[in-house]
Amino acid sequence: MFDVLSAAENWFRNNRDSFIAEGYEVHFCRTTDNRPKHSCAINLRKDGVESDVVLWDSGEAELGRTYADGAIREDHIEDVLSEQSLNRLLGKMLRNLGLGA
Repeated sequence: MFDVLSAAENWFRNNRDSFIAEGYEVHFCRTTDNRPKHSCAINLRKDGVESDVVLWDSGEAELGRTYADGAIREDHIEDVLSEQSLNRLLGKMLRNLGLGA
């Protein structure tokens, strides 16, 4: 079974230094207590714009973007259950910041 939380954490660790070198503030956290659904969160921000992903081990996710004017957009995703779907989600996160293709 695909461990979406560990895969997201590995992605963050592998890319963290590059984001910092580009001037982004970066944050990652993961639940460690005894909950029925575990989660992790990735947040990237720069110049008043930020994008974040909250993932649950159930495959659910929230993708958010905060614009420089304070407007917020959030999308709920239900099927992050494979490496491919995680990569699509993280790609959307990066595009929210003007990164990636």
